[in-house]
Amino acid sequence: MKSVKWTMLNLHLWCMILDIMITVLTVPLLIFPVLGGYPLGILTNWFAGVLVSILLIFENRYYRLYARESIWKQIRVGFISINYLLVFTFFIPVSINYPDQNVALQFAHNKIPILSKDIKSENIFVLAIDYNAVMPVNYMTAFICLETTVFIKLIYRNLNSGFITRSQNTVKLQKSFLKAIYAQITVFLINFGFPILYVPFTVIFNYYNQSINNLVFVAIALHGISSTSIMIWAHKPYRESSTSTPISSPMAPEAVKRKNNARRNTAQSSSSDSSQGSSSTAPNPIESLNTARNTALPPSRKNGMKCCDETMTCYNCANLPCDGDEGCKIQQDSWYWMEKKESKGQRDQFCLKCAKNRFTKKVLEQKFSKEENVETEKEEEFKCVDCGGLFHRMCTYLFNKNPSSYRCHECRDPEVIKNLDALPKSEMDHFISDKVNRKLIEYMDDEEKALKQKISIRNVHSARSSVDTKKLAPGSHLKQFEERYGKKLDFTERTIMAFQRNGDTDILFFIMYVQEYIMKDGVGWTVLDYLDTVPYVTPFEKKGEIYQEIILSYWQYMANHGFSRAHFWAKAPVKGDDYIFHIHPRDQYYLDQSKLEGWYKKLLGVGKANGLVEEFRVFREEEEAGNMREFIDYPVFKESIWPCMFGFSKLDVEEGVAQDFEAAFEKNKGKHQNDNFYVYFKTPVPGIAAPPSIPMQNIPLFGSRGKFNKLCDDNKWEFATLRRAKYSSIGIIGVLAKHLKKLNAQRTPVNAPLQPTPNENYASMTGVVVGRTSRKRNQPSSCQTTVKKRKLALNDSQLNVQ
Repeated sequence: MKSVKWTMLNLHLWCMILDIMITVLTVPLLIFPVLGGYPLGILTNWFAGVLVSILLIFENRYYRLYARESIWKQIRVGFISINYLLVFTFFIPVSINYPDQNVALQFAHNKIPILSKDIKSENIFVLAIDYNAVMPVNYMTAFICLETTVFIKLIYRNLNSGFITRSQNTVKLQKSFLKAIYAQITVFLINFGFPILYVPFTVIFNYYNQSINNLVFVAIALHGISSTSIMIWAHKPYRESSTSTPISSPMAPEAVKRKNNARRNTAQSSSSDSSQGSSSTAPNPIESLNTARNTALPPSRKNGMKCCDETMTCYNCANLPCDGDEGCKIQQDSWYWMEKKESKGQRDQFCLKCAKNRFTKKVLEQKFSKEENVETEKEEEFKCVDCGGLFHRMCTYLFNKNPSSYRCHECRDPEVIKNLDALPKSEMDHFISDKVNRKLIEYMDDEEKALKQKISIRNVHSARSSVDTKKLAPGSHLKQFEERYGKKLDFTERTIMAFQRNGDTDILFFIMYVQEYIMKDGVGWTVLDYLDTVPYVTPFEKKGEIYQEIILSYWQYMANHGFSRAHFWAKAPVKGDDYIFHIHPRDQYYLDQSKLEGWYKKLLGVGKANGLVEEFRVFREEEEAGNMREFIDYPVFKESIWPCMFGFSKLDVEEGVAQDFEAAFEKNKGKHQNDNFYVYFKTPVPGIAAPPSIPMQNIPLFGSRGKFNKLCDDNKWEFATLRRAKYSSIGIIGVLAKHLKKLNAQRTPVNAPLQPTPNENYASMTGVVVGRTSRKRNQPSSCQTTVKKRKLALNDSQLNVQ
């Protein structure tokens, strides 16, 4: 409820003001059908304030959940200001048109001849004798109710939309909160709305009954206790807070006392130990400290766990590929149809829409089963053998399969590598890390704080590779391509990861796959192959600039080695897909195609301003410059855009979609005028490119995004929340350390010391996959091998920056 707490407080304040006005300050006695009474008050102003507060509750929910990156972000401040301006001004037309009270009182006496003498003797104030004078009040009420209805409709539509991806737990929480708000508004309508409807009834039918008039405000006066009761009943956090024992500090006095006593005992034990020398009977200070920790901490929280208050512990699942329309996906939390029997080693699966368009209801029921793309498995709970506390798996540092001997980090120091300090760094790692951290200091304007949250870059995989030219070039022009590139194209593939320190843990937030080519003419090309991010970087508002600095620093390093060209194909990601990271945060913002292209132009503009980039062009501009006249002019790299377009064009001819290859290619390239970029660097020493003198570090798990994603999926290493991202990052660092140890052993003598020496806890990591073995995954593969499934080729070649 953190994001809605201020609007909730705002609603409570207005309700409190209204209650005090009615029950304490005014205590109105009104004489409907005459719009008058005693004493004088401005009741309707406070009523409108409550209505606007209710409106803002729903506006806040809509903005926070669905419109944080839409145009509504720019206009919402003005919208809120106008509504509150109306609260304090809509009553002005009525107030400046008060009738002459002598005439008004005579009107009241004539209207209600049976008015009691006691009421007549009071100083009655008549608001209006012409009912049209109070129409602004009615218009204001109707206007706010209409606005509220619009936001309720928008929230309901998005909440039930398949486009907005959320977990079942998230949807459940959102619906639960909205139900609580509906309940609170219902109380408001019962206490205010329905009684006030009596007013137009008395006016229309000229009906006077002072007892009912008084009961109207008795009902209104009950709003305070009704609102408080429904708040405690409907909102669980308020209910738990109200029923729990209040304390003035995070730790109860008894716990503080126990902690101080434990510390005192620890100090005495340490002193005794030092005075007795090496006596074996002296208490162990570390064990005493652990006892102090466990004594000071509460045995469990409200959810029964010792680690955290998290209650939603179901794992998440990613989008699934649909075997129907091109580019179609089976969204998270959506139903789909899966074949009951395998065909050619796999079972086809279709979203509901594609299945309906392809099969009859009878065929679906006979050959398919209806499944839901959800994950029901929850995090395991581990019990510490020392203190008996329960811990979620993601709150532990346990990575093996046997939790029977688990001891929590409160009872012993965790035997895992939580950061990269002990792992070796290459020249490239040093270069990029230094440049990025200098930029981080600039953004934070605090060197000490920036050093505590330093960013570490690691080239976790590098290997020589090659691809046959015939797999990249069109068959009709293969000879030309082989003359330019040779029979095969050699290159170096790298995987670069970026981590940021959070406490004592480095959290992975950026992954980039690149390829480096040195052509026969000596020109060096760098190709950004895949890129993915999660938003766990500080400062958050500068995350985009930090991503850009990492890319530019890598390019600068390669330019220093004579590489003069860069190329990449930008394709906006599909929300919910596992691109590289396994399970992104549900509320992570995704750039659409236009904004993604703009982001890269901004990146290249920064590179140009820094003196790194001499010039950059999109394909359309490169073609207009005369650099793309013949087929041989199109640069080809493994799984890059033009080999894909060559394959698509060939398929179009085979399927009869196009008459010849050239016509098909012209049609396909017309769809990619602005999404592929060509970059020219200013190299310090113009000439032939030379590969960086960095030892190869071939770790296949990190060299293939498919294998890396499967590693994370199998071990439930998600990045949906910071808590899980921290655990997953420690697991990834452990795997990296384990493989570096093996590579180091191959390079050094048998008796030489090996660094790093990670705990063997990581050696037993195998992972368990539950409930997903029969589903297809979005596995990356070559454009040439997947050309018959165009949607896979496109998905595998996108450059994803979020």
